[in-house]
Amino acid sequence: MTRDTHSNKGSDNPSQKTLVTMKNLTDFTTKLQQDLFKVNNTFENMIGKLMLEKGNKILYFKR
Repeated sequence: MTRDTHSNKGSDNPSQKTLVTMKNLTDFTTKLQQDLFKVNNTFENMIGKLMLEKGNKILYFKR
């Protein structure tokens, strides 16, 4: 595997590449949290509907 010596070409600040990577990571993490929140809400809604269909019987879920 060869190392790319021109990866920072056009950048006076070598740490700038790291900052962009951190921003991308933050954006990805934020989107992931939003997606997981949507999935969790969907799952809770499905459980709620299931409980209503079963005549309000109490269902226990271990977390």
